[in-house]
Amino acid sequence: MDISPPSQQALKLNWQAFQNLGARALALLVLAVAAAVLLGWIAAIPTITRFADDFPAMVFNTALFFALLSLGLICDRHVVFGFCSKITGTIVFVLSALTLLQYWLDMSFGIDEWFWSDDSVDPLSLRSSPSTCWTFMLLSGLMMVGSILRRHSHNLVIALIILGALTPTTGAVIYIYDYSDLAKVDAFSTMAIHTSVSFILLYMAVAMGIGRRNGADYYPDDGPGFRQFRRLILPTLFIPLGTGAVLHQLVNQEYLTASFGLAIMASGFCLTIVSVLLWNSRREDEWFDSMNQEIEARVGAQSQLTMLLDTISKGVLFVGRDGKIKLANDGASQLFEFPVEYLQGRHIRELLASSAHESFDKHFDHFINCQNRTHYTHQPFRISARNASGDEFPVLASVGYLSEAKDNGFGVLLLNGEMIERQMEQLRHKVRTDHLTLVGNRSSFDARMDELNAYGARSEQAVALIMVDIDHFKKVNDRFGHAAGDSILSDFAREVEDSLRYSDSLYRYGGEEFVIVTIGASLPHVRMLAERIRMRVESYPFPYKTKTIHITCSLGVAVRLPEETLEHCLERADNSLFVAKNTGRNRVVVNERHDMN
Repeated sequence: MDISPPSQQALKLNWQAFQNLGARALALLVLAVAAAVLLGWIAAIPTITRFADDFPAMVFNTALFFALLSLGLICDRHVVFGFCSKITGTIVFVLSALTLLQYWLDMSFGIDEWFWSDDSVDPLSLRSSPSTCWTFMLLSGLMMVGSILRRHSHNLVIALIILGALTPTTGAVIYIYDYSDLAKVDAFSTMAIHTSVSFILLYMAVAMGIGRRNGADYYPDDGPGFRQFRRLILPTLFIPLGTGAVLHQLVNQEYLTASFGLAIMASGFCLTIVSVLLWNSRREDEWFDSMNQEIEARVGAQSQLTMLLDTISKGVLFVGRDGKIKLANDGASQLFEFPVEYLQGRHIRELLASSAHESFDKHFDHFINCQNRTHYTHQPFRISARNASGDEFPVLASVGYLSEAKDNGFGVLLLNGEMIERQMEQLRHKVRTDHLTLVGNRSSFDARMDELNAYGARSEQAVALIMVDIDHFKKVNDRFGHAAGDSILSDFAREVEDSLRYSDSLYRYGGEEFVIVTIGASLPHVRMLAERIRMRVESYPFPYKTKTIHITCSLGVAVRLPEETLEHCLERADNSLFVAKNTGRNRVVVNERHDMN
């Protein structure tokens, strides 16, 4: 798990913004130069088309190609990889290839005159130089297929950028020393100084854009190699170039001989390299010391975090965006029966049952790509997991999004679903069970009535209710005490329950009153069941300490009639019980009518 400080994340974002802004700024600068040159040709102002009177001018075609490429870079949302870059790159590549082919075949296709026609000048003076055409082809080719090449080998992309920038850099350096030497080479003879500089700027823009991938860094800007490159590029380039230019002028003015100037140049270059390396070494030592301190802080923080996680009895996993487990605690180890070392580095799918893979992949991908995770964060869900023995078991999981982590990972809290379900079942049983008689209580009876009302009996089977009341129970409490009454209630419930079928259920309705729910029995069978219960209670000697207590009970029976509610049926059963108690007790009364009388 990454615990890097937020300041590093901010610096990284700033560098990404600098890359994007820098690429567009360079392209905009080239566009301004190209527009000025085009204006000079159109308005017939030669001074705008050349850097100096004795320097060659940037031809119309070259300025037009620069304008197209820079516009393509500016208009795209992602520099170098957008539609505009590919379109303008393709146009310039084809036209540059045709122009270069004219040189090789020593003929004219009319391309030069097509863009700009001037009968007073030689058509060759309107044509871009071979080196310019070659450089345009390489640059536009990178804009066309740079994204494809980058996916296969970024080293090849870097090599092509360096190769393409070599030609204009050579031309610019020769301009600094002596332009007359450039004019002696046919391939470079008509390359203008601002053509070379524009090429260098565009290659820098492409390098910045190709170093990004959909707005993210492609080259690790915080890596040691790229960091040293940024640090050494300026001194190793500009110090030798500046020194060479000064020495060249001193030799031309005969203040120094050529051999002496060359010796100074060589020694100065070596001295520059040694100084830059020493300076870079000192900076690397400072960076290494700061990294050691940061690593020690991270190790300490991670040790404290691990100790804290191990105090949590529940399973905790830290999972990266790739689905691999970065950190696990002892609770997760006990849950899955795997060592902590085994869990770390594994994909979380390996801990899930195969039947849960498809559902997990769907939800995991949606969670990663979802912009608003508030609805999903910390919402527990059930999923099937697999332990070291291969046994599947349910798990309750809660996921939290860690936006501070480097890869924006997730924290997962895991609870054993079997244990939770057992605890919930025990809790439900406890809530719906009478603690004295261990049969269903009034709440459980109400739930059963709601269930029967909502779904009905299976296959339209008959539903019958039997109300049972212990006769003269108050006298038992008064004579033998409440402890004896509690003992009789418990034994009474057991005797009645032993008389029932598996599909029948007994509930304590209140005090010494009970209710029996039977499913699928006809009225004669229900009458026989009630009579059997009455006779069993009457003949059973209820023991209490050294005494034997005999009791009787009264029962009221009602079978639900068609289109009758269970509440109405219960009232009829209760009315039958009332009749049984008022007509001598210890008897069964059946209400077969729809009325209450």
